[in-house]
Amino acid sequence: MGVVRVLLALLVVFDHSRVITFYNLPGGPFAVKVFFIISGFYMTLILSRKYIGKGSYKLFITNRFLRLYPIYWSVVALTIFLSLGSYLIYGSWMRLVPYVAYNEYMSFSTLSYLGFVNLFLFGQDVVMFLGLNLDTGSMFFTNNFVATSPQFHDFLLIPQAWTVGLELLFYLIAPVIVRRKIRIIAILIALSVAIRCYIYFVLDLHHDPWTYRFFPNELALFLLGTVSYHIYNYLQIKSFDKNYHKLVFGFYLILIITFDYLPIISSALDINSVLFYIITCASIPSIFILTKSSKTDNRIGDLSYPIYLVHMLIIYLANLLIKEYSLINNRGAFVVLITIIISYLLVVFISDPIEKIRQKRVKT
Repeated sequence: MGVVRVLLALLVVFDHSRVITFYNLPGGPFAVKVFFIISGFYMTLILSRKYIGKGSYKLFITNRFLRLYPIYWSVVALTIFLSLGSYLIYGSWMRLVPYVAYNEYMSFSTLSYLGFVNLFLFGQDVVMFLGLNLDTGSMFFTNNFVATSPQFHDFLLIPQAWTVGLELLFYLIAPVIVRRKIRIIAILIALSVAIRCYIYFVLDLHHDPWTYRFFPNELALFLLGTVSYHIYNYLQIKSFDKNYHKLVFGFYLILIITFDYLPIISSALDINSVLFYIITCASIPSIFILTKSSKTDNRIGDLSYPIYLVHMLIIYLANLLIKEYSLINNRGAFVVLITIIISYLLVVFISDPIEKIRQKRVKT
């Protein structure tokens, strides 16, 4: 699964940096939704086999926090450090520009909320449903954040980390629901899809964030991962031939990189994506069986989370260097290379030591 996870993270990088212009690859929203399915699979797996018994909920939650927060806080610290350095050297506040521009317009409660979501991740998805009233300094609800000025999500130091906020919401409820019988999971998926359809067809909300960031809508994707875990159990019992899993893996990778060139089934509804999410659900078990014992694949997978978190900072840095020096001939290649290097350093110096603590806690 490591190769798939890194490929998905790089799809987000490619989308944001425009590194590849000669070939159409699936964009960031596509990759994020597939990540949700994979997350649902992994959380169901470990909650069914690893975090069991008295005290397992607390251990699961705290271990997930240890998995996510150290690298996130490291990237936040790096963002603030480079932004301050950028101001001292070039006079540009980089990621702190919104705070400098609108600090005097924000109330204490607004600043406190932004401080909380930037520090603890919870609520970053909610930011996409808010705007800033410059007259009162307070926040207000909006059903279309693109129509507001300033756009409130600009105040997120790591703007793409809103997806991690959704992940955290799923982690809080996962121990309660993913161990349920498959028919309960199916009902919850149906309810999530029904909410999405109501918002789309009845409320006529066809735009971001309703189609992309609303947790009740996205819950169906996480629970598709739970269904995938049940398929994994079935494949283990039946002991399918290894060549079958290789065939599924190869087909799935080809499907990802050719997705944008497939015939569009419906121009009104994104049927292509829905079918791909179902195929993802069915493919994950084979890919996991094929790669779960590979240390190399696991190591590659470790890079996916820091790649996802750090790449926007590198894009801002690249834009600044191009503006000041015009030294970067290939902006996209620079972004990808530096992102991978910093991600590797974050894994070695931050994630690896924390991982030893996490695994020791489970064994204890």
